[in-house]
Amino acid sequence: MNNSEKPIESLSDEDLYRLNIYHRTDDEHSFKQLHSLYGRVNADQDAAIINQVHGRRVLDVGAGYGSLSRRLLDSAFEVYSIEPNKDVRELALAWYDVKELPHSIYDTPFSSQFFDTVILRECVEHLDMPRAMKEISRICKMRLLIFQTNLNPLISLLRGLLGHSEYNPQNLAYYRNCANLAGFSVQTVQFRDILAFPLSGGYVSRQLVPREPLVEQSIIQIDEKLSRFFRFFGADSIVSWRFLLVADKVCFTQESMKK
Repeated sequence: MNNSEKPIESLSDEDLYRLNIYHRTDDEHSFKQLHSLYGRVNADQDAAIINQVHGRRVLDVGAGYGSLSRRLLDSAFEVYSIEPNKDVRELALAWYDVKELPHSIYDTPFSSQFFDTVILRECVEHLDMPRAMKEISRICKMRLLIFQTNLNPLISLLRGLLGHSEYNPQNLAYYRNCANLAGFSVQTVQFRDILAFPLSGGYVSRQLVPREPLVEQSIIQIDEKLSRFFRFFGADSIVSWRFLLVADKVCFTQESMKK
């Protein structure tokens, strides 16, 4: 068995980085980005995710730097954050005062149906999804939220030009199917981030507009108007860089319909 066939949790850190399950990042650059246009984009993304949370107890899977967990905590949710990468956990504590647990999603210590909502924010491309969904189905009682790249030919091309690779890049249909097979029914898919995100550079590139608050806020406002325009004509799925998939546990949906 070669390294790519081993269970992910048994791989060394070297292999995890080599397979793009972990990413080597310039943390100084990421901190700067979180305090510029991408920080505004990130905050808007988190707000959209939080708006779809059902119930009170939430799991943030692959919580990364901790921005979403911090905003969930500030919104009075009971939040559990898991992140297997020790270096990232330390930054989450330093930057956002978020204490992330060192667990993977494949084998968690939580009891069955412990969480009302489980969130996968830009981490699914790092996962063995069938294995992850098996555990999520066990610990999640109500709702699954997947926030991820809306993979299309243009984004795939740009990733290639930037030299950005992922462990398990998939399109929206794949995640729909994973949710369905795990006992979740997809309720809605929201597409977003047409202009501001690519101009911000995210974590992997540089910002393409001046780092001026008025300029950045204007870009956000233009992005919102573009999103409404393309959504009206049913073309938002073609031009958007991100999607938010909202899926409810089938048994929870059936119980709700009976009430």
